[in-house]
Amino acid sequence: MGSPAEIAVNPFLYPHMSYDPASDLTPVTLVGWAPLTLVLHPAVPAASVAELIALAKARPGELTYASPGNGTAMHLAGEYFKTLTGVEMVHVPYRGGAPPLADEKVAAW
Repeated sequence: MGSPAEIAVNPFLYPHMSYDPASDLTPVTLVGWAPLTLVLHPAVPAASVAELIALAKARPGELTYASPGNGTAMHLAGEYFKTLTGVEMVHVPYRGGAPPLADEKVAAW
C-alpha cells in the first residue's frame, strides 16, 4: 500500500530507486481518502484564509509552515499554496506528523 503523492514524488527525490513506480506498480483499488486541512497556531492573527494570505504578504518570509517531511503531500500542498497565492513562507520539515503539532515555534515569526 502506498500514498499516490509520495509514489509520484519519490522518483524525483531519490534518483537511484530500485523500482520504477510508473512501470513496476499497478493500482488495484482505493482503500481510503484523507483530505488535507489548513490549521494555524492560535498566536497567528488570522481568522480566515484571506487574512492569512494578507498577513503573509505583509510579512514575506517571516511565517513558517510545517510538514511531516520533504516531498510529503503536506509539503507539496504548502508549496502549492505559496504558488497560488504568491506568498513567501518558510517550510519547516519534521520527521513525522506529531512533532510539528507540539512545536509552537513553527507558527511564530
